[in-house]
Parts: sequence; structure tokens; C-alpha cells
Amino acid sequence: MKRKRINAFLYDTFVWFDHCENYLASPIVFNSRWRKVRCLPDARRDIIMIASWYSEVITQRQPDRLIQYRLPKVRQDFTQISFTPLNENLTRIEWTVELGLPSRWLVKLAINTAHRLYHSILMAGKETGETA
Repeated sequence: MKRKRINAFLYDTFVWFDHCENYLASPIVFNSRWRKVRCLPDARRDIIMIASWYSEVITQRQPDRLIQYRLPKVRQDFTQISFTPLNENLTRIEWTVELGLPSRWLVKLAINTAHRLYHSILMAGKETGETA
């Protein structure tokens, strides 16, 4: 799990993370786009980064509260970005991922890659949100 507090309104923070095109603000993301439908359950988005390509399917979306998704080619128990208002202009984001892979080595590699990606996107969102 990765957590970050962003000095920005809940609505603005949610919208930034809900639109994957914004992930390009991360220095390790090269491409991030929706395939057809955007920001809705069953919508697909592709995120290409330094060490991987994530093709994600949105499974649940509750505005200003959470975004859940899965990677169809990876066994996942749970992946979610949740948003909690701490006060009027402070939002906590928790990005949680649980993976099931056949070996400990693959799990460690996947978790390290995911944490690097999520951290860089969270930092980009924080920088953007706090300077807006």
C-alpha cells in the first residue's frame, strides 16, 4: 500500500487520478490512455512505463471515494485507489494492490515495480494538486 496526503480539494484530487492521461506527469510513465470508454466500470486503460505495460480494467468507480481495477493477465485479489477528505483542502490517497503470482521472486519483482509506479504517480499528483 502506498499513501500520500495532498493539499488539494477531494474533488480535484479524485478527478486528477481518475483521468489516467495525467499519469504522464510521472517521469517513468511513457504512455497512459483509455482505449474507448473512459472512467467507467469495464473501461480499459493502458499504462506503459519503464519496466512494464499495464492493461487495466476498471471494476468499480465511486466518485470522490474510490477507483478499483484489475489487470486481466495477472491474478489479483484486490487493487484500489481510495480517497479520504481529511479537511476541506487536504485529501489522503491510499493505493492498494494485492497480487498472487507463482513464485516469491515474481511477487517481489511485481510489488517493487508497482510500488515504484504508484509512488511516482502519487508524487506527480501531489505536485500538480498542490500547485494548482
